[in-house]
Amino acid sequence: MSYFTLIDNVKRLDSLIRLQDTGTAEDLADKMGTCRQTVFNYIEILKSHKAEIGYNRSKKTFYYKKPFTLTFWLLLEYIKGMLIPSTFILLKQYPNYFFYST
Repeated sequence: MSYFTLIDNVKRLDSLIRLQDTGTAEDLADKMGTCRQTVFNYIEILKSHKAEIGYNRSKKTFYYKKPFTLTFWLLLEYIKGMLIPSTFILLKQYPNYFFYST
């Protein structure tokens, strides 16, 4: 999977969680065009950076238990005369900053 695909998928998951419009894990996998296990892998990426994610059974949706902000940074490295993308996902939860490198 490319860096940009991962970023797009995590951003989409973040948006659906914020809207509380995920549905079940199976519904979410269908919405994202992936499998259920991949959805849980994305959720684990967020959780590993201190996002507190719960599931509301009556509303059938995932949600953030505490405020959480997802921000992306794209860094370009100059290596041997070429600009090479070096993508980092900055996951910010006030007051600490957590980094996930792809």
